[in-house]
Amino acid sequence: MMEGAERWGLAGRYAVAMGVGLVALASLRAAGRVRGDVWPERLMNLGLLGFAGGLIVKGVAPDSALGVIIPYGGSLLIVAWVWAAGQILTTPDPPHT
Repeated sequence: MMEGAERWGLAGRYAVAMGVGLVALASLRAAGRVRGDVWPERLMNLGLLGFAGGLIVKGVAPDSALGVIIPYGGSLLIVAWVWAAGQILTTPDPPHT
C-alpha cells in the first residue's frame, strides 16, 4: 500500500511528464505537424486532474471517496495519448522547399 508521500511523489512525476508532453504536442500542433481537434490535449488535462489530483487527495485523506477517480484519470491519459499519436501519424508531411 502506498503512503501519502509516495502518492504525492507519483502525482508530481506524472504532472511533470504530462506537462512536458502537452508542451511538445502543442509545439508540434503549432508547427503544423499535428492536425485535427485539440481534444487529446483536453483529455490529457482532465486525465491529469483525475489521476494526479486523485493521488494527492488520497495522500492527504486515504479514506476519501475521491480515490475512485484515479483509474478514470489514468484511462483518460491513455486515450488522449493514443488519440494524439493517431493524429501525429496521420498528419501528412509538409512539402519540402
